[in-house]
Amino acid sequence: MRFTSKIFASLLTIAAAPALLVAQQKTGDVVDYSLEERLEVPEMVSTRVLDFTGAGFLRMHFAAMDLVPGDRLDVVDGFGRTVQSFQATSRNVWTRLIRYQPTVLILQAGPTPGTRGYVIDRVNIGDPAFGPAEPCE
Repeated sequence: MRFTSKIFASLLTIAAAPALLVAQQKTGDVVDYSLEERLEVPEMVSTRVLDFTGAGFLRMHFAAMDLVPGDRLDVVDGFGRTVQSFQATSRNVWTRLIRYQPTVLILQAGPTPGTRGYVIDRVNIGDPAFGPAEPCE
């Protein structure tokens, strides 16, 4: 799914207020973090905005990602570009490096009934000059 900058700006404005999460950590740290999102109604959309102020990059670790056929989870950077998309259930997955903040998570529920969602348990944030802390596997 591609966003034009105008649509993305509107989405960001609407979504940012209730779900803005801010954290400040040392460069390259992998830190514990807790974010869980669940949808039970088909064809709904959930948007979460994560803003790690001052971070040069971000990687998120999904402890669990439960998607029903037809669902999609997009990781979008601060310029509205999709960095990564998921369409299948997974466990223990790190996202690609996200360089531009804030990061937006968009969970789009397909038409199939069922509970779907994700759990983020760790994030890796820091300065891109140093790269992500290891291990991010």
